Amino acid sequence: MPMGQTILPSSTIFAGADVYLKTINPGTGSDKLTLNLREGSIQGTVVASATVEVADGFSSLVHIPLAKPARTVPGTLYTLELQATRPTHAWVLSDQPYNAY
Repeated sequence: MPMGQTILPSSTIFAGADVYLKTINPGTGSDKLTLNLREGSIQGTVVASATVEVADGFSSLVHIPLAKPARTVPGTLYTLELQATRPTHAWVLSDQPYNAY
C-alpha cells in the first residue's frame, strides 16, 4: 500500500525535500529511494520525481533534490510519496522540521 505525506505549498516552485530516514533492515545493503510529488492524493498524477541512493545503516535527514523543479499552485494539495526498491529504510517522524523547497 503506497504511503505519503500531504503538503500545501506556499510557493509556485517545488525543488525537492528533506526527509528523515532510518535503516530498518541493517546489513542488507544500500537502496534506491524515489520521491514522487503527486497532485492531490497518493493516487494523483506524478508531476515530478527524483531518485537517490541511501547507504546501508543510514539514519538521518536525506536531501532529495529534483533535477528540474516542478511548478506548483500555492495552497493546492500535493502528496510526497517515497518508493523503495527493497524494504531497507523507513520514513520516520522527527523532532526536526521537514523542509520542502
